[in-house]
Amino acid sequence: MAEELWFRLGHSRSLAHEPFPEVIKPERLHYLHSKWQNSIEYLEESKIVLTMQINGKSRGTILIDKECYEDDAF
Repeated sequence: MAEELWFRLGHSRSLAHEPFPEVIKPERLHYLHSKWQNSIEYLEESKIVLTMQINGKSRGTILIDKECYEDDAF
């Protein structure tokens, strides 16, 4: 499964032939944390999936902006 996902991500060489990842030392983790701690917006989704219901039954979904007003969604 990992091999299949590796190729779907666009890699051309087999995952088995790639070098093993390096261990990140604790002092390096502090640097990475301080560098990215104020960049949480990169991790947040800008869109949400809204489920459409009719008579209590799910009839489909739409993808809308997170900041979209209710009137604009419909």
